[in-house]
Amino acid sequence: MVKYSICMCNYNMDNTLYKSVTSIGEQLNDKFEIIIVDDGSTDNSLNILKQLKEKYSFLKIIKLKRSRNRRLGFTRNISISHAEGEYVLLHIDCDDVYENHILDFIKAFHLIENWEQKDFLLKGMQINMAKKSFLLKHGPYRNIFYVEDRDLWIRMASLNNLIILKHKIFRRRMTNTLKNKIIKNIKYTFKITKQNMELGGISTTFIDTLKSKGSINIKIFKILTIIIMLPFVKLYKFEIETLNYKIISNLEWAKFKETNTLDLSKLAKTKNKDIKLESFNESFKKIFL
Repeated sequence: MVKYSICMCNYNMDNTLYKSVTSIGEQLNDKFEIIIVDDGSTDNSLNILKQLKEKYSFLKIIKLKRSRNRRLGFTRNISISHAEGEYVLLHIDCDDVYENHILDFIKAFHLIENWEQKDFLLKGMQINMAKKSFLLKHGPYRNIFYVEDRDLWIRMASLNNLIILKHKIFRRRMTNTLKNKIIKNIKYTFKITKQNMELGGISTTFIDTLKSKGSINIKIFKILTIIIMLPFVKLYKFEIETLNYKIISNLEWAKFKETNTLDLSKLAKTKNKDIKLESFNESFKKIFL
């Protein structure tokens, strides 16, 4: 019986898709399924997904026709809605390779779950997990580009149902080059411009951009793009839909993360719990302790 659903979204990632899914599939047992929503790919993705389906019987493929009105947030919701598992694992992307620690992350989740005695979204380092029923009730994602994850995290934080866990990163991005970062950030800025026009977002200052993380080259490209677009719309501060419709900037979110990100040992102390090292295998200790 499926207990865990790994929810993934793909669009034209045929150059990384096979390696990414294989890195995950080799870690799993019969308690798992992988759901991949293909968002209308025009490359060789569907043929690769067919090959992967032959290799992994627990792979479920959802094929969609491309729609200009469907953004990544809605596509992520589709992957969750098709999940058969009680728990869903999110933000596992088709251009990432994962080391053999997904089961360790799940073990950490259940450990925290025993401490909390409530539902929550666990935000790890490039991997998230929650109960499907909880996400559908208190989420889901909004139909937005690129920052759909941060939007959800902030809404969960407003409900006091977000836990940010610091641990060693066990994921590697296959396309993480400077060129790709620059192109991605330019595209991101223009997409956020369109979103802000639709949602009524307001702007932050250039100081936000200068203080944000990233190389100087990326910051320069962001600033130049902002200058070009300023006559048309105020940029780069995003309206987050919380219970109070609070407006939060990049810097405010960064400060929240810095304050509330704890490793497993520190989190245990806040709950007055003891971690017994002998209870964990070496794989788990390598990542979390």
